[in-house]
Amino acid sequence: MADDPDAGLDPQDWPAFRDTAHALLDAAMDKMQAAREGRVWTPFPPGIKAAFDQPLPEAGQDEEALAAQLASLLPYGAGNTHPRFFGWVHGSGTPQNLLAEITASAINANAGGRDHGAIYVERQVIRWCRELFGFPETASGLIVSGTSLATVIALKVARDMRLEFASRKGGLANARLVGYASAEAHACNARAFDILGLGSDALRRIPVNDRFEMDTAALRAAIAADRAVGLQPFVLIGTAGTVNTGATDPLTELTGIAATENLWFHVDGAFGALGTLVPGLAARFAAIARADSLAFDFHKWLHVNYDAGCVLVRDEAHHRHARPCRRQSLAGGIRARTFAWLPGPEGLVPDRRFRHAAPRRGDREELSAGGVSGGEGGGRPPLRTDGARRSQHLLLPLCRGRARRRGARRIERRDRHPSSGARYSGTVHHPPEGGNGHPRQSHESPDADLGP
Repeated sequence: MADDPDAGLDPQDWPAFRDTAHALLDAAMDKMQAAREGRVWTPFPPGIKAAFDQPLPEAGQDEEALAAQLASLLPYGAGNTHPRFFGWVHGSGTPQNLLAEITASAINANAGGRDHGAIYVERQVIRWCRELFGFPETASGLIVSGTSLATVIALKVARDMRLEFASRKGGLANARLVGYASAEAHACNARAFDILGLGSDALRRIPVNDRFEMDTAALRAAIAADRAVGLQPFVLIGTAGTVNTGATDPLTELTGIAATENLWFHVDGAFGALGTLVPGLAARFAAIARADSLAFDFHKWLHVNYDAGCVLVRDEAHHRHARPCRRQSLAGGIRARTFAWLPGPEGLVPDRRFRHAAPRRGDREELSAGGVSGGEGGGRPPLRTDGARRSQHLLLPLCRGRARRRGARRIERRDRHPSSGARYSGTVHHPPEGGNGHPRQSHESPDADLGP
């Protein structure tokens, strides 16, 4: 690396840097092309771990050394790019995502505002999502890191609206707000209550029936009990596909309860909302079109690279009113000319990376103008190709597998796994849970039997 302080940060030898970058790209593509080979997961070797446990360096690395160190990480991912990965609800990503990642890195855009190409990509994706889920043209949205952050944004809008936006400056005071979600709902909902100053105990965990769906009789009783002691119910959260069992709450009935009780209806669709693309399942998710807000992920069913999620809010005016105060970097007329026309609602974090959505056509049909068509299932637009039918194959084994975390079940399917296109068969073993509550990962080669 050059010692000249005036040399700048650009490569000193662009042709050599181009060769280094091409070599790393080839290594990455080799890894992805061989995704169906070898172990599902390989432990990180102690020797390489040691290389990432060093004192703060006084000098940097040259590009070639940096590329070699990055290439050494390629065999040691989480395992989700392998066709036999069933341990968590992770999308596999696709090789095509490399194209988007390269472009996003070259642009290096702050998607928090201003006028540049990334903003228009995001706005187009939000319009497609709005159409996909039947939201009105008045709806707005943001591309965010995932459903956890999307939930915080949606519930902030719900909280502020209930308190007539006075909470933005005056805080919660003695509002005593409470909300409701299934006992099977994801922890991100309680976490959002904590972050928003409501307290996680303010989220009532409603019991479920024998199908792991929210018990609506218990829900009505809980709302009545809270009102009787002077609490203020403000939000009802329905889950479209729990991560434990794949269960979906009775969304249509919940929309009616929310309307009757004057509650904001939010749908946590991280795992299952995109089931609306499957003709045989679409009717179960049709009530999402009536929600006040929706949080879901691109990096699960659509196999967009991590991280990429989305929040939709039915009324853009409420979304805008609840957003954080704008930055005070500039003052007066200059600031007005610079920031007044921001093309979409800012998120909780005004500095945001350019996230993209580039799922592969076929196994993961793109959300594009020609990628969906009207059809059956309550007006939801199923995919034209058989990609959605393959997506259904992904959902069902995951749902059944999570319902049985111990023991093994037999899969005898000569079909293409939607995560990689690889053919598979054999026994998928679900060992006892690890310390973090997730099943431990299988490490066997693709040719080995995965049973005990």
